[in-house]
Amino acid sequence: MKLLTVLFFTLLLTACSNAKKGPTFDGVTLGSCPDSPNCISSLDEREEHYYKELTYTTDRATASAVILDAAKVGNYEVVTSSEEYIHILYKTKVFRFKDDLEFYLPADKKVIHMRSAARLGYSDFGVNRKRLDIIKDNFYKDIQ
Repeated sequence: MKLLTVLFFTLLLTACSNAKKGPTFDGVTLGSCPDSPNCISSLDEREEHYYKELTYTTDRATASAVILDAAKVGNYEVVTSSEEYIHILYKTKVFRFKDDLEFYLPADKKVIHMRSAARLGYSDFGVNRKRLDIIKDNFYKDIQ
C-alpha cells in the first residue's frame, strides 16, 4: 500500500509540467531551461541548470559522430542528426516519460552545447544530469 501511495504522489508531482515540450533548437542556439529543476543546459547560467559544454580538438563531423554514438544509452530514438545539431528522444522504462536531449555544435567553436530536459513534471530526480555524465564520459573516452 505504501508503494502505491509513493507511486501515486510521484506521478502527481510529475504531472504538473511547465517544461518546454520537444526540441528547442532555432537554427542558431538551444533554448533556455524553464524554472523547474527537470532541465540542464550548457547555455543556462543558473547553477541548478548549468552543465559544462564539451570540448574537442578534432573536426566537427568527427565530434558530431562521436557524441551521437556516446549518447546511445538507454531507451532512445534519434530524431534529428546533422553535423550541427542532434536531437535524441529518451523514454523511461516503466512510465514511458519522455526526455529530450539536444546537442549543438557551432561551426566557429570546438564545443558541444547540450540541453537535456524532461517533457513532463517538475523534477526529474537528477536523471538528465546523470545521463549527461555518462554521455560525457563516453565521449571523452571515444574522442581520444
